[in-house]
Amino acid sequence: MSATVEKILKEVKSLSSREREELWDRVAAEEANNLDEWEKQIERDSNAGKLDHLLAELKDDIKAGRVKPLDEVINEPQSLTHLTAPLSCSRQSALLLK
Repeated sequence: MSATVEKILKEVKSLSSREREELWDRVAAEEANNLDEWEKQIERDSNAGKLDHLLAELKDDIKAGRVKPLDEVINEPQSLTHLTAPLSCSRQSALLLK
């Protein structure tokens, strides 16, 4: 962890519960804004044809039988064991502060 992050973490630990909640709300809002920008960039790239190669690859995978219907995958829990859900920002923060 960088010295800057260490310093920030130390400061965050010194905040009151109310201040910490306010900080996480602000961080979450910033992250939501970043996500909105990311989604807009994806839309621009898609409209510009920059993602066409991914669509072509997907179509090839479907034709080759390398893709399962989503409901089939969902109904086979053992097929999902290799997947892990990323922690939310607030959950990561809670773990850091313990």
